[in-house]
Amino acid sequence: MSQHNPPAASGTQQAELTRFTLGNRLEILQHLGTIAELKQAVTVFSNKGNSFIVTRLLAVDDVRAVLVFAMSADEVSNQKLLASERNVLVSAPAGVKTQFICGPATAVEYEGRRAFEMALPEKIIRLQRREFYRIHSPLTKPVWCRLHEPPGRVLPLFDISLGGVALSLTLDQHAWLQPGQILSQVDIDLPGVGLLQVGLEVRHVMLITARDGQEHYRVGCNFIGMNLARETLVQRYITHLERERRALVR
Repeated sequence: MSQHNPPAASGTQQAELTRFTLGNRLEILQHLGTIAELKQAVTVFSNKGNSFIVTRLLAVDDVRAVLVFAMSADEVSNQKLLASERNVLVSAPAGVKTQFICGPATAVEYEGRRAFEMALPEKIIRLQRREFYRIHSPLTKPVWCRLHEPPGRVLPLFDISLGGVALSLTLDQHAWLQPGQILSQVDIDLPGVGLLQVGLEVRHVMLITARDGQEHYRVGCNFIGMNLARETLVQRYITHLERERRALVR
């Protein structure tokens, strides 16, 4: 495959890329492990962006510091990749666009199949746009948000993303949250992952009518005070839900 260059970033975008760059080896290994575990498609741009293949990350070898990918069915593109000195790899595990650069690829055999390996990248760019990807909270295992102001109020999550959450309110609870309201801390228990303690800013409140005619309010909130540890916690939960849902459709 050829003539499919990845988009270049503007000066403003470059500043954002720096903000979302992972340089810690453990964080890089964890993020790449997620891509492999989800069997997420990876596009590898080679030959100065003039050719590309779509593949999957088969293994992350932290001892040898290499990544193992499946060969594509396009032999011409495989050979262009093996001759390329610099390669740009793009994927989107759990809806988070990921980009990193690797050096030359080497042909290998992995578990009886043709593959290629590359050295572990020194850094990974992980674009975490607020609107990029939202996943619904499962109805069978509801996720609860505990408010501190005032204490004792608990609301179910409708969905969650790296940028915020949507909460569900009954008609009687409508006065609890209003647009512009700031909650300095809430506790969100993410099943199988851990406790997220973060602030919320209420952005909008919408009246929703369900198919059965019942009405409730949906409240969209942005996270306040997010850091890498909290973002990682949310991403792990999104990945956890993705893995469960893929298992159900197999």
